[in-house]
Amino acid sequence: MYANNNYIAMFAKDSLLEAPGRSDTLAMGMSLFLKKATCDSGLDSSLLSVFVPDDTNLILDLAEYQLIEETDAFQHYPSYGFHNALLSESVVSDSTASRFLREGIKPSIV
Repeated sequence: MYANNNYIAMFAKDSLLEAPGRSDTLAMGMSLFLKKATCDSGLDSSLLSVFVPDDTNLILDLAEYQLIEETDAFQHYPSYGFHNALLSESVVSDSTASRFLREGIKPSIV
């Protein structure tokens, strides 16, 4: 979206604000439940003993997506990540998520 002359004249700004990276409101209920379940079961510490923290967070985020959306197709993962709380720092693209599961999960202790 580009600002027209009226916008510039009324608001005295040369450009629009950048679009946010995440939604203003995030759905957190299932994320909190699954985080507690992974902590209570020891799954998070088990994953951290094998994988680096960034990979562990992405693994848990993708598993949460698959549970909530009831699918293993990652074409809607970027939209899901925009509206839901994630453990990862940023939302990865659908092709990155698929590539990560297909060839990128490598234990850090090997």
